[in-house]
Amino acid sequence: METKGIHHKLEYLINMAAVIKDAIPVESMIAVTDTEKYLLYIPGEELNLGDIVGMPIPEGDAISLSLKTKKTEMVTVPREVYGIPFKAKASLIKDENGEIIGAFGFGVSLDHQDKLSNMAQQFASTTEQISASTEELSASAQDLAQFMESLMTAQQDMNEQVKKTENILGFINSIASSSRILGLNAGIEAARSGEHGRGFSVVAKEITKLADSSAKSVDEIRELLVQLKEKVDYIAETVSKTAEIAQQQSASTEEISSAINHLATSAEDIEELASII
Repeated sequence: METKGIHHKLEYLINMAAVIKDAIPVESMIAVTDTEKYLLYIPGEELNLGDIVGMPIPEGDAISLSLKTKKTEMVTVPREVYGIPFKAKASLIKDENGEIIGAFGFGVSLDHQDKLSNMAQQFASTTEQISASTEELSASAQDLAQFMESLMTAQQDMNEQVKKTENILGFINSIASSSRILGLNAGIEAARSGEHGRGFSVVAKEITKLADSSAKSVDEIRELLVQLKEKVDYIAETVSKTAEIAQQQSASTEEISSAINHLATSAEDIEELASII
């Protein structure tokens, strides 16, 4: 381009601008200005402000702000302005006497940063939901573990009741045996008494019959108790395994919850990193 009448420092930057832009690995644009207008503008593939060479420097631009404050300035332009978000930075160019003769500005696309920030926010939101669900699952697992412990206690109580019932049956069986012996003795005495002991003989038979019936009932009840004890033992084994699984589940969900919290922290770090790229 024609550079006649332009200060040699500005001319040097104009000649080197394309090389500088190629060295920037992200979507970017470069501009060189004097104190009033654009002398050079190299747009990016997407980051393109149009044909602005020769146009006055607009207010609010990083370069105009830098010329006004007389120091390096950086501004962030949101997506709504040009359709793509970018960060622009301007540095002042001074002559040998320290007088400001222009500025060098470059803009870097924040489109990737914008997407990264949105992804980080979505990721953080998702991890929060997962974390809440995991905490609920952990609480449920703890409740289940406590419930299993209560069932184990109830099972132990059932075993104790079965043992007590066994003792009672043993006592009843003892009474039945004694009654049988009593009936037998009464039958013998009734036979000795002849006709006078006939009524007593009937009583003796009834006593013997009652003793036999009681003994039979005791055997049946004992058999039922044996079956009940087997089922109680099976339930106890199942409850014990379930309680162990519940405890493992509770521990696992706590570990998952801790991992999710770390992920949420990482999402915050990603979002923070995205804001400074």
